[in-house]
Amino acid sequence: MLNLLTRTVTIYKADGTSSTTPGSLQQRRRDEADGHGEFSRTEWLLVLSAEASLDTADTVSVDGTRYEVAGDPWPVYNELTGEVHHIEATLTRTGSGSSGTPSGEEDF
Repeated sequence: MLNLLTRTVTIYKADGTSSTTPGSLQQRRRDEADGHGEFSRTEWLLVLSAEASLDTADTVSVDGTRYEVAGDPWPVYNELTGEVHHIEATLTRTGSGSSGTPSGEEDF
């Protein structure tokens, strides 16, 4: 079976602990509001193995960029076995041209 989880993902838990796990990150949406300078918001799909532990209060880092988990992560079940196959989560990242630093890169 081909392994598509090739990126290193660091998960920062709300209790201050962290862990790393393989994952996949794909951009889903990007917006820049009219009349608001360089403020932007991007939305991403994060795919993790079934063993990963991710909650809505967590943040994640991929390639040095921080993202917030938006909503509850979704355990995707294999319909034939009834077991969790992988976990999907929506991530967001916002940024402003006025500060020059996207909030996804700030220290949490």
